[in-house]
Parts: sequence; C-alpha cells; structure tokens
Amino acid sequence: LNSHQIWDYKHKVLIDECKQIGKTVHLGSFDYDAKSEAVEWIVVDIKDEKALLVSKNAITSMPYSSSSGENGWNKSGIREWLNDQYYENCFTEDEKSIILPYENAIGDRVFLLDKEEYQRYSSKEKLGENYTLLMRCQPTPYAIRKGIVVYSNVVYCWWWLRGPGEEKTKAPIVSGFGLVSNEPIYKTGGGIRPALWINLHLDEEL
Repeated sequence: LNSHQIWDYKHKVLIDECKQIGKTVHLGSFDYDAKSEAVEWIVVDIKDEKALLVSKNAITSMPYSSSSGENGWNKSGIREWLNDQYYENCFTEDEKSIILPYENAIGDRVFLLDKEEYQRYSSKEKLGENYTLLMRCQPTPYAIRKGIVVYSNVVYCWWWLRGPGEEKTKAPIVSGFGLVSNEPIYKTGGGIRPALWINLHLDEEL
C-alpha cells in the first residue's frame, strides 16, 4: 500500500468509529514533554457527513488570555495557540485535510466549545451513558505539570469554554463537577479541551 492508500484506510476506520455519538476515537498526537502520544476524542455530534470531536482530557493548562483585556475569543491566547502551534504540530497533512473550518468560531480549525454548545452536548439524552465524559474532565499528567488545578477530593479539573463571559474580563468555564461559571481571563490553572469538526466523506472507496 502507498501512503495515500494507508491514509484512506485510516480515514475509513475513523469514519466507522465516528458513527456513534459518545464513542471515543483517536486523531492526531501531542508532545507531552517530548513524548508524542495519540489524542483521544469524544464524538459529541454527527451531521451532514461530519462529526464534532472534543478531547476527552484536558491536554494542557494556560490562561484564557495573558492580559486583563476583554474576553473576546478572536484575540484570546488560547485561540492563537490552538490554531497555530497545536494545529500545525499535532496533525499530519492528511489529518489536516479532513479538519473543517468552523463557521461559529470565525473559521477556526480548532476551537473551544461555547456555553450553549457545552450545555447542548453534555446531556444524557445527547451522549447516552457517556455524558459524564464531557461533563467531568480529567487532566493529562502533562497538564498537571503545567499547573492545572485538580480538585483535592476528585480527579477532575476545571476547563475553559469559548467566550465571551458575563463580564468583560471573565470567560466561561466548566467546573470539575460539570457546572458552568466564569473566571478572570488571566487566571491560571484552567484546562484546554480542543474541539474540531472532521469530514466523514470518503472521496473514493477502497
């Protein structure tokens, strides 16, 4: 098999895995302290031959923005990191070819869920028995080393949603218990859970 046929096979396997909302799949890799590991994603929506994936774990930790300015997504530090360093370094060119621009996040390839999306997708009616995978997030060991806050009595962390928040200097978050609130955009200790839409259409059959 040549490289194109190998990718077609992997894409077909991914399509088969993405046929069930709530299922976990693997796509891309992330360098955790120079050790590259596959990223695990939750399938949270399927429509029009595309699937919405959200990382199962918080892959790292950083403030929403490094300044105390406004909380808009367009100028956030997380948005810049996700669509520059993360997207460019964590996916192969073949994988990038199936990641679709997201119209609700100004065409970003990688983004965060917003409050409404989180509430829509984190229900038992939407994700079935796996709904807690989205509500309660565990950090990777790398995220812990990067300073993510883990609740002492549980293994879950809080993580950022796409802003804006209720105040100009705050952005929405999901607590370790799955509840939505707001935190200052410069606060440290929050987790990052990338989201992306992928194309489930095969150009040609194997």
